[in-house]
Amino acid sequence: MAVYGSAGVWLEWMTYLRESGYQGTLYAYSARNHGGSFSVPYFRMVYRTSHDDMASDLTTCLRHAQNQEATTQTSDANVVLVGHSSGGGLAQYCLANYPSDQVDVYWNWAKHDPWFFVRSLFHLQHPTSPLSSTSLVHGAFFGHECPRSHVSEFMRWMPACESMGWPTGMMGSLGEWWRGSSSWLDLDQVVRNITGNRNSLSSDRVCIMLGSEDVLMDIRMCHRQAAEYRASFGQKQEVENLEKLSEQERTIPPHIEGVQVESVAATRLVVVESAGHHLQNDVQSEAAAKAFLQFVQQC
Repeated sequence: MAVYGSAGVWLEWMTYLRESGYQGTLYAYSARNHGGSFSVPYFRMVYRTSHDDMASDLTTCLRHAQNQEATTQTSDANVVLVGHSSGGGLAQYCLANYPSDQVDVYWNWAKHDPWFFVRSLFHLQHPTSPLSSTSLVHGAFFGHECPRSHVSEFMRWMPACESMGWPTGMMGSLGEWWRGSSSWLDLDQVVRNITGNRNSLSSDRVCIMLGSEDVLMDIRMCHRQAAEYRASFGQKQEVENLEKLSEQERTIPPHIEGVQVESVAATRLVVVESAGHHLQNDVQSEAAAKAFLQFVQQC
């Protein structure tokens, strides 16, 4: 799930996984007012649909999938939860017992598109204002190698409006962000609900992926998130002494052309070269899917 996304954004990856022999069951869903899901009136969707409402859609779909799998799989079958962009924040929020730092995202967006706020005022603060043209969607979501025709096809499935309560619910404190310490979620709480031994370095439990041309989630943000997860897995010493890790502790997955992988202390950081924010739909989609399959296979 992602802001202005739908189940359809996962078709490339799901197709690749199935054709590559992945045996697990694949699920994708569209939350309310997204894709083929039920529509919601404009003011209700934009101003009265909260972060908790979107989280309830995800948890309902997750429980349904778990109930479906319970009839065909063993009880200890792993579930790999995949979220993109704000959908990743939503997944972490649900893992933290349904009670990313979004301020950085919007700051990066504003730097990428200096007319962001002026255009929003001109459009009466319509939530689709930052994505109101093919050029704006291309710049925010895709790398330079992606053709405009591909972006136009992607836009056909974008909803007409989006909940403002969803992304703003992940803002955290603006004052803390200004001081460099903004936080809206306790990662220790998230880690407690991830299957596996939190102190084990034998496999990665979290995978953070980004495109090298992602203008919203830049490499600095993702390195920080990876370090925070590694610390939450109880591997603070390994984070502070990365260069001293043994070959056994520093897992090196098989090389994929156009992909850089750093696997340390139960957390994997993957950078897909030349891909933009929507790396699962960009022209580098297959390379990203290969990297994701590697992660799933070692879980």
